[in-house]
Amino acid sequence: MSHSSNPPDSSSADSNEALDHLLEHLSHHLPAQAPLARFVHHNTLHAFEDEPFLDAVKRAGALLHAEPFLEEERFEEAVASGRIARVDLDAALRERLPEDESPAAGLPTRRTLRRRRLEHALPRATGEAVEWLFAETELGRTLRPEVSGAARERLLAEAKTMGGETALLDALWRRCVGLATHAIEAPEPGVRLRDRLLDATGNDPDALANEWLIAFVAAYVDQGVAYWPMPARNGLWATFVRDRGLATPAWAKNLPRELRAGRDAYAQVRHELGLAGVDLSQTEAYLHETLQALAGWAGMVWQLETRPDLAPSEVPPIALVDFVALRLLLDRLAALHVARRQGLPAKDLATLSDALDARRPKRPDSRGLALELFVAAQRSGLGPKELSRSSVAGAFADEVARFDAFERRATYQLAYEHAFRVRLLDSMVARAAAREAEPEAPIAQMVFCIDEREESYRRQLEEIEPRIVTFGYAGNYDVLMSYEGHGAPHPVP
Repeated sequence: MSHSSNPPDSSSADSNEALDHLLEHLSHHLPAQAPLARFVHHNTLHAFEDEPFLDAVKRAGALLHAEPFLEEERFEEAVASGRIARVDLDAALRERLPEDESPAAGLPTRRTLRRRRLEHALPRATGEAVEWLFAETELGRTLRPEVSGAARERLLAEAKTMGGETALLDALWRRCVGLATHAIEAPEPGVRLRDRLLDATGNDPDALANEWLIAFVAAYVDQGVAYWPMPARNGLWATFVRDRGLATPAWAKNLPRELRAGRDAYAQVRHELGLAGVDLSQTEAYLHETLQALAGWAGMVWQLETRPDLAPSEVPPIALVDFVALRLLLDRLAALHVARRQGLPAKDLATLSDALDARRPKRPDSRGLALELFVAAQRSGLGPKELSRSSVAGAFADEVARFDAFERRATYQLAYEHAFRVRLLDSMVARAAAREAEPEAPIAQMVFCIDEREESYRRQLEEIEPRIVTFGYAGNYDVLMSYEGHGAPHPVP
């Protein structure tokens, strides 16, 4: 990011209308909120529905800081219990890898390498945790228990020429560490300064900013829960500026001085973007990450701004731009406070950003990938001698690195679905073959909302009593209503 204290100088980007348009665009990645009594048939993945499923969950997981699939441990448990069988893994691997070629002469095929990884759990460890495994377990002393047959025989034969298994594994580990160093890709640094500060110090500025922001926004949007409501709520940002001297925490001691500048929310957002060195090309990504830091609260503010009619009582004036102005200001003050506490230069964001860049490791920690290579080599019968061949070693390392956590979980997901699909269809075929003839006339016909939550009721009814026929239909039955409950401030459609 550039280090200019001035906001982006494009007139269109600096306009309030342009900022509103950008925030409206970013709101599609915020959760849709509504009172508990109102059903919201919305999934944040709708914003990605034009993409293939695996591509969509990968991009959504990165953008929304969410997990695209079950944890890898859950899938491994399914394999161990038989919930996912080898035939399911094979089907998933064929789907992901239509061509089953070998990465290099002398290596197993890509499907074989991946199947071996999926069939046997591997401790997920990085950094110092890998060193602990070598020091406290048999990982570096004896071959893995799943290594058998020809692979074990080849490795044991090579071990005899080196002084035993431990010597072989020590040489293999050193070779894998070298390969991993060249095969691993450095992750992109976080968009927000908070991300880099957290990586460098282990201290999270969001822990400070979130606590105060949540308390203030909750008090402002209160819908009748508070015993003592906040007075004169005339805009989230305006109210915050008005009450700037109330209960200011120590880490935000400069807040009153900041707010005396008298900027409105739009000007404050542009001011903060300028101080953070965010240029026009980075603005969308930066504001996206800012909103995702408290996506639920940002989504609630957006819903109250755009659909105040859904709220149980009158909504005070509120806008997402107010929330963003608040968030950016508190982010800056919290980051500078954490930096000072950690002995980092904290004159301004530009100075702090430069200091964090200087502290960033030149190379990422590759010990996690080295562990993957170390175990995959044993399962394939590849010793340190074989991995000394550059043509084999490079292709092997690249293939193992390519089968990363996302790819493994994606393959597990396809295998899980394959197992479910086959067993479900087999059960339906068996049930249909054993079922008696359909009754001549139903004893009852029942209509349910077409929503997926009603499907279990329909299946259960038709299973226990085949003479009941169920239908799915739109829940409002095409009758438009405007309902106003007793004591409600306004009707709801």
